[in-house]
Amino acid sequence: MKRKVKTSWLPLGLLLCWLPMLVGCWDVKDINHRSLPAAMAIDISDKGTYEVWVKIPKIGGKTSSEYIVTYAQNPSLSKAIDTISANLDRTVDLLHIKMIFISKKVCIRGTSEVVDYAIRTREIGNKSKLAIVTGDMNQFFSSTSKSVSGSTGISYDNFFSTQSGWTPEVVRISLWEAYRGRWSMTQDSVLPVITRGTTTLLTLKGGAYMREGKLTGTLNLNETFTYNVFKGDFRGGIVQFFESGAVRILEANVDKKVKIIGDRPILDTRFKLTVTVLERKGNATDETLIKDIQQMFTKTFLDTLAQAQSDRTDIFAIGQLFRSKYSFSQLQKWKDELYPQLKANIKVDVIIRNRGNLRN
Repeated sequence: MKRKVKTSWLPLGLLLCWLPMLVGCWDVKDINHRSLPAAMAIDISDKGTYEVWVKIPKIGGKTSSEYIVTYAQNPSLSKAIDTISANLDRTVDLLHIKMIFISKKVCIRGTSEVVDYAIRTREIGNKSKLAIVTGDMNQFFSSTSKSVSGSTGISYDNFFSTQSGWTPEVVRISLWEAYRGRWSMTQDSVLPVITRGTTTLLTLKGGAYMREGKLTGTLNLNETFTYNVFKGDFRGGIVQFFESGAVRILEANVDKKVKIIGDRPILDTRFKLTVTVLERKGNATDETLIKDIQQMFTKTFLDTLAQAQSDRTDIFAIGQLFRSKYSFSQLQKWKDELYPQLKANIKVDVIIRNRGNLRN
């Protein structure tokens, strides 16, 4: 009799052991029931509430340029996105967002809430790119200007891709880098600044640097190019022109050394540029071209650094180079006390690799 009871409980016990493995997919939504936004835009209304746009490529559209732009407004960023999802017939899957556009008004007020939300929610990829938009955000995001590929949905990302349309004048920053810059004691963030293009999808205006999530200054295209070279983010092909002519910069490397003399931090920087000559004005010689390049590069770097020092914003992440030379308590004062005292010495070496198909 006892043997029969043990046998009847065995199947039930096995079934209970399998139950935990059967509950993992109860809330899964098929990909056919999801909307996959390519980009998101965030602005602030006159009432101080968040305005959120989401651009979703239309599934089954006749052409690749068909998309839907949805909009919501709410004091809460997460609630605005939730409202967008509620108004759609499919669930919004934010993980596929590749670009997040933030208005200049948001950057002046502070991007901390936006970046914190994006990191905290875990629904947006940390590698999503950020960019600041000047002008009317609604007109920018609803623009029907198309890229070369004819698409308006995914081409934002191509603008910042080294495999596509990126040039060394374009600053690139990911969501996690913006979050790091906000909290770091020894570096800050630089974001690209764009606006709606008249004949193209986007128009690059330069860059803007931020301290603790708030906009503190802007950079022109020459300054963003110097910033990228110093950062080591360079790929050949960019053209620079001067009074004496124009050159194409093929390679750009930088050596950085730091030291402390007394209490003052010193930065020694040596840029190494390899160029090819494209144009000469009048009888400009190689020496004249090299001198113009050196003067332009030196002036741009030192002026940009001086402006950033006066704004107490370490855009070049120079403080990172001093992390092994200062104590933790000294690094806490880096941006406000040590960084403004920084003295920078710069040297620019220029090598003319060739002069095209001409002898002179």
